Amino acid sequence: MNAGGICYLVGAGPGDPMLITRRGLRCLREADIVFHDRLANAELLRETKTGCEHVSVGKTPGNPGIGQEEICRLLIESTRSGKKVVRLKGGDPFLFGRGGEEAVALAQAGLRFEIVPGITAGIAASAYAGIPLTHRGIAGAVTFVTGHESEDADTPNVDWRALGALGHSLCIYMGMANLDIIRHELIAGGRSPGTPVAVIQNASLPAQSCVVATLETLFEAVSETGMRAPAIILVGEIAGLRESCSWFEKRPLFGKRVLLLRTENQSRDIAEALEEAGAAVVTCPAIRIEPVPFEIPENATFDSQRKPCAEIQPADYDPLSRALICLAREAKPGWIVFTSANGVEQTWLRLRQLGLDARAFAGPRLAAIGPKTAEALTRYGLVPDLIAEKPSSADLLEAFRSMNTAKTPIKHVVLFRSSLADTILPDGLRENGYTVDDIVAYRTCFPEKPDSRLQEWLERWRLDAILFFSGSAVEGFRIMAGDALDSALFPPLTLRFVAIGLSAQQALMQADLPCDITVPIPHFPDILRGLRDALRVTE
Repeated sequence: MNAGGICYLVGAGPGDPMLITRRGLRCLREADIVFHDRLANAELLRETKTGCEHVSVGKTPGNPGIGQEEICRLLIESTRSGKKVVRLKGGDPFLFGRGGEEAVALAQAGLRFEIVPGITAGIAASAYAGIPLTHRGIAGAVTFVTGHESEDADTPNVDWRALGALGHSLCIYMGMANLDIIRHELIAGGRSPGTPVAVIQNASLPAQSCVVATLETLFEAVSETGMRAPAIILVGEIAGLRESCSWFEKRPLFGKRVLLLRTENQSRDIAEALEEAGAAVVTCPAIRIEPVPFEIPENATFDSQRKPCAEIQPADYDPLSRALICLAREAKPGWIVFTSANGVEQTWLRLRQLGLDARAFAGPRLAAIGPKTAEALTRYGLVPDLIAEKPSSADLLEAFRSMNTAKTPIKHVVLFRSSLADTILPDGLRENGYTVDDIVAYRTCFPEKPDSRLQEWLERWRLDAILFFSGSAVEGFRIMAGDALDSALFPPLTLRFVAIGLSAQQALMQADLPCDITVPIPHFPDILRGLRDALRVTE
């Protein structure tokens, strides 16, 4: 037996991946293999390291999947082999999670294990529905109970009539299949038919829903909504406090489904902010950013400071490398201009590949097309001298026109831009007497074929809004959407198209797609305000 092996029984929490504990997250990031059930949010698997194996051992109603004995065998086998094993379980491992059985099996096998608690679904459901499980003067105790009897039990494990006689709060797990029986037995035990009851589905997630009824009307109320397992059932006068304490569903974008046509890295900040506002967010990049080919001469050498040696002529390199080498060696232009954060990132990457650093930009003044591009520059210690108020070529051109050129008499500009950038800026600068070197810093590539994920979201997921962050994203969207755009029912009446920036607005109009609202600057308060206006969400 390898003494290095250990198994962590980790509670993933109720659904929202932010609700896992810091200890649980560390275990995931260090794991060699993760055995996960279906109630653990799949987003958490993204936290694992490269090479970590993911094994689904979940059960679904009507499909028992892998049996518990087999799960225990797999945990023992993997731990015994010396791996760091994580058994990722929805909620808490020791509350109706069968974590005790797995811990006993590991202990009997003489293997190391650790229990990492999680926020159980009952606690989360009560909190996110605004229903306190205990409340002074209303409920001084709560019982956690399963509504699904064990298949191995010869006699019922739960005396519902006895629980009905207690009179305090009940938090029932896995009770949807026996809902009618449970409510009848509680009433038979002495609980009033008028006792408030709440059923919460998808607790802590943007799809959360809650039905409040009484024991007498519960079954019919749930049946009308079509609510299904898994769900938590809260019984007691505490359910009557929901109207006062509800908060989760009151967030401005609660339940709205929003698609961001960007990569996950580009979307992370705004996706998190939209989720904080209550939206369900998916991301799908409509374009692909690729570096331009790095063409370096076969006889290229570098000096002790990692700079290309002078005998290698800049003309021997590709245009991007040539421009950067000239900046490092020769007379400086008056301005260096970046028109996107991608341009900054790709230019800096090439700079480092050439053995150069920020000193290549010393001397000229720096201009950025907007705040996001300016932020990208500052990450590399470069502070722009000119920032357009709105991130558009026209606004940056206007900023140049209104500037006092006496302070920068050298009217030579080097632009680092996308392969698909428009000509508004370089043409306008030339008309105003500037000499312009227009350098392609990266390639903007479109998808080659329709994307089945996007088509499914459009046809089945009932999207509420799509955010376009560039004109290129509109063209990429048209390619990925494919035949879905040809439907007579597209776009659905409820779907809103939101342009982030004027280029996206113009591209939507040219593509004969609706533009329900334009947010000129990609600033989150403005985006949130624009989304609320587009979706007609009131305060």
